[in-house]
Amino acid sequence: MTNIISYGLGLLLGATITLILGIYMDVYPAKMVYDYLRNKDLQTLSAPKGDIPDFSIVPPAVNVFDRIDADWNLLAPDQGKIPFHDFKGKVLFLSRWATWCAPCIAEMPEIARLKEQLDSDEFVIMLYTDEQEYLVRSFKNEHNVPIYISDGNLPEVLHARSLPQSMVVDKNGVVRYVHSGVAAWGDEAVVDYLKMIASE
Repeated sequence: MTNIISYGLGLLLGATITLILGIYMDVYPAKMVYDYLRNKDLQTLSAPKGDIPDFSIVPPAVNVFDRIDADWNLLAPDQGKIPFHDFKGKVLFLSRWATWCAPCIAEMPEIARLKEQLDSDEFVIMLYTDEQEYLVRSFKNEHNVPIYISDGNLPEVLHARSLPQSMVVDKNGVVRYVHSGVAAWGDEAVVDYLKMIASE
């Protein structure tokens, strides 16, 4: 009996140490558990604004349409399934998002400000997630930023090591900018940058 208790305590201690180390080392699953336990009611969060993104930092050239199968779909709010390849020809602002992610929810007002300033015919502003549909549908989306749900497995090119992670994709599908963490997406500099890309 003593051995069983010792074994159980050892497992508990090991799991606790793993979780703590994971949080401090920024390991994604540990951060996910930590954020969920710490922020069970995230929908009333008010956000830090974040810094203005530094668009001079250019990522390696990757074309998302080359990396995503033509038959991969997103479940769009009130629209049913949309093939991701239908967005080709528009400038995309894509942000990896989750209902349990406090920073993701915190920056929603900034993304809403960005969306208000851009013509929807040239731009697509979206949050995307691979969570269960019922979790996303039950989320109180106070800022009316479109949340798209992956229909099946999320393509590797859209994975993120930490959340939120946002990327800007040009009309040809080339990733032009990647940012991890909260940012001042509603700033005039961001709007000007996206309009510049759309004019190319």
